[in-house]
Amino acid sequence: MNRENVREIKSEIEKFVVSRDDDLIDIINKINSSDADKIILTFTDPTDILISPINLKVLLDSADEKGKALIAQVIQNPVGVRNAKEAGMTVTEATGTILDEYWNESEKGLNRRTKRRDEKLHSSNIRYKPIEEVIENKEERSIKPPSNEVFVEKEKSDFQKKIEETIERSRNSMDNKAGKVIQQDGFELVLDEDIQEARPLTQPVKKPIKTGNPSLIGRDIAFMTTLPTDEEPAEITPAQKITPVKVKGLPQNGSPILGFFKKLSTGLASSTSKKILIRVLAPLFAALVITLWLIYELTPLVKAKIYIESKPVSVEKIFNGDIKANEFNYENSIVPVKKEEASKTAAGTATPTGKAFRGNKAEGVVTLKYWGVSPEKPTVTLSAGTILTSSGGLKYEISNDVTIGEGGLFIKENVAVRAALVGEEYNLAGGNAFTVTGYNPSTELSAENTGAFTGGSKEEYTVFSQSDMDKIVKSLKTGTEKELKDELAGRTENGWEIITSTLKTAIDGNPKSDIPVGAEAEVVNVTIEMKGNAMYFKKGEIEAKMDEVLTKSAQDQNLFETEGDINLELDENIQKEITVEEVKGNSIKIKVVAKGEVKPKIDKNEIIKEIKGKNWKDGSKILKAKKYTDKATEVEFSPKYFPEFLRYFPERQGRILITVKEIFN
Repeated sequence: MNRENVREIKSEIEKFVVSRDDDLIDIINKINSSDADKIILTFTDPTDILISPINLKVLLDSADEKGKALIAQVIQNPVGVRNAKEAGMTVTEATGTILDEYWNESEKGLNRRTKRRDEKLHSSNIRYKPIEEVIENKEERSIKPPSNEVFVEKEKSDFQKKIEETIERSRNSMDNKAGKVIQQDGFELVLDEDIQEARPLTQPVKKPIKTGNPSLIGRDIAFMTTLPTDEEPAEITPAQKITPVKVKGLPQNGSPILGFFKKLSTGLASSTSKKILIRVLAPLFAALVITLWLIYELTPLVKAKIYIESKPVSVEKIFNGDIKANEFNYENSIVPVKKEEASKTAAGTATPTGKAFRGNKAEGVVTLKYWGVSPEKPTVTLSAGTILTSSGGLKYEISNDVTIGEGGLFIKENVAVRAALVGEEYNLAGGNAFTVTGYNPSTELSAENTGAFTGGSKEEYTVFSQSDMDKIVKSLKTGTEKELKDELAGRTENGWEIITSTLKTAIDGNPKSDIPVGAEAEVVNVTIEMKGNAMYFKKGEIEAKMDEVLTKSAQDQNLFETEGDINLELDENIQKEITVEEVKGNSIKIKVVAKGEVKPKIDKNEIIKEIKGKNWKDGSKILKAKKYTDKATEVEFSPKYFPEFLRYFPERQGRILITVKEIFN
């Protein structure tokens, strides 16, 4: 694309993005300085320009004066869209390319407003044409008027001529778009013109041509000082003449305008001058009222500074664990508690190390001698299995029941005995003495073998001993017990904390093996079943509620001495200590100690909602009641030249600024 085409496209459409900081004058200057025939004003951020249709109307009028089609692109601002439509703008909420139908609508609106303005200007030009332009020549002025009309011929004063010249220059300035044009009720005037010194007004009035009621049809009475009558006009005395007023220049704004027109209105007595002044004053007065209203609505700014400080707070309390509770209850001092169980099976292989013997037991006979015969105890009966012990410590058992002392015989021969264990060592030779279990061999009962014991033999082999069983069970228990404890200790999801003192493990029942203890074996398989249990309390819920506990404690103590409830927030560095003080069965006592600092939590938006729109007295009272330290809340209004009875808390966003400052001791 060549440079000429780029310049042509740029001159056709130009887009201005209105930022939050742009004011009305900035946008007007951009419109006036643009070479484009079509202007897009894009509003992406909230801006004060969109809050009033008046602002948007000024922008539209500025574009109309330059003959530019204008479209407002308002993004996500329904209020701005509505105000732009009220101002007569063509509006779109789309973010893409502007469609041709919007430009057609904008250009139609521009043509319509331009045509209406030209019609008003044309009507104004006709209304204020001098009478001499209506009356073409002297002969026509002498023509006899209809019976119901009266013609008045008068000489214009220098002041009236100067007013007409000023109005004519105003029309030329409008056509050339020079100066500021004011519109009101179809009347348009360009300011910044210089009205020179006025002179005394003399108005000779000719004798009326015809008597009767005068008709004003078709006449513009703006330049008529008196109505025609049937009488001769009285001579104008010096007292009736208008006192000339010297005007050095026409001020453009502010109170000098009002002073100027006030002097001018009191100095000029003709109805013509009054009408001109009214048409000039009306739009100026309206502009003054709008300006004052905008100042009253847009300039107020309220700044408030609220002081806060942190204060220490602590709590120490005993809570009771309840296995039936579902949640932490601060008021009733209850903490949820639960009991968990787990079981594990462990198996292992043992190599037997026990020693055993097998073989035959030695047998023989002994002679029993009863030494303790008495009338009270004439006989002694020994049951089978009674143990006889040799002098070498070998033990033998009596094979059958035997009684001594029957028939006066105190010696019993050939009593059969058998060795308690197998082995060749039980093959004793004859002549060995034996003691009888439970009897004194010297005074009561003794035994002796008269012949040798024979038949004893043995063979050694390996068996699964009790010692082997205990060893393998101990090994299995150690590993399984650790696994059980780890599993139970790991069940702390959702804030549960294990109470370590309640963690117990034990073997359930007796160990099981595929070979019984004492049996001959080379390898034995052993299995054990272990169970464990523990109790838990909801520590996580206590910690989560710690802020609530400390805040509730601070509220109960009324640390900030305020009326009503206030929101508090804790410092991040809270010291917490939670310990289990006592466990008795399912009864558990938990001690909670917490320390920290708490300060008021200030919600600026809520405060602004509470005070916006209120008068100065009520809003200040609400703010000053929010006192959290010895230092009172500070409230400042600007502009400071506003009297107190006119001050208020604005509702516009961003016009109330609240600062929270923390005081550190």
